[in-house]
Amino acid sequence: MPSVLGPNTNLPAEFLKPTVLLCCGEDSAEFLAAIQADAPRPIERQSHYRCYSFWQYPDFLAGWTGIGTGCVEPLLFELFQAQQVKRIALVGTAGKFAHSKLELGKTHLCDPAKCVYTGLDKIVGNTLLHPKLPPGFASKAPRAGILSTDLFYGFSGDAMKATFPLYNEALAKAYHDESSQMDLVDMEVAQFYFLCDKYGGRGLDAYLAFKGAANEMGLGDQQLANSQSTINACVQAALSALKQ
Repeated sequence: MPSVLGPNTNLPAEFLKPTVLLCCGEDSAEFLAAIQADAPRPIERQSHYRCYSFWQYPDFLAGWTGIGTGCVEPLLFELFQAQQVKRIALVGTAGKFAHSKLELGKTHLCDPAKCVYTGLDKIVGNTLLHPKLPPGFASKAPRAGILSTDLFYGFSGDAMKATFPLYNEALAKAYHDESSQMDLVDMEVAQFYFLCDKYGGRGLDAYLAFKGAANEMGLGDQQLANSQSTINACVQAALSALKQ
């Protein structure tokens, strides 16, 4: 096994733990605060390279990167190649579509998930993606369908307006057809599920994602107000699930 996992993460292989908690696109300080809010625990060591950061805790490895397919795909490829990770969970905030009745800040297990306007669309197609749950899984978190895209602002509702800079009939149709079947929208969950299955394969006992709506799409002020509490709840639900 190489001493580092790969050129993108530059993560020393000795950092690996069987359990991984992953966060994408959130504020890294809020992510770390959420881990401590779940239970105070020491950071044993940390690694930072390019857009990837890792913190090794006694019972799991926490990883952080940026938004979208381009950040998630290299991370998961390099993380799984040593075949030491057994369980992994993704946490973070999401937007909710205007028609959704979900409560802001409440944690949901993301299921199903769908790629729309992502770097994986031609591979995944219209397939609905699902988590791989730990044996005997039990969680108080309800399930919610999530649309994952690399074109986040294209799914804010503005895609339906001719004044939107990227407006075109295909995007408007995708928004109309796909958003009506989902409550949440983010930029990683569907890709995460697909890549965990393809890169992690049978070596993974579980992969799952918990997200909460911090804002209604288009209302960014809500996101800033609800971000920390939403991430706190998602981290708590994910760490509980990973222990099962």
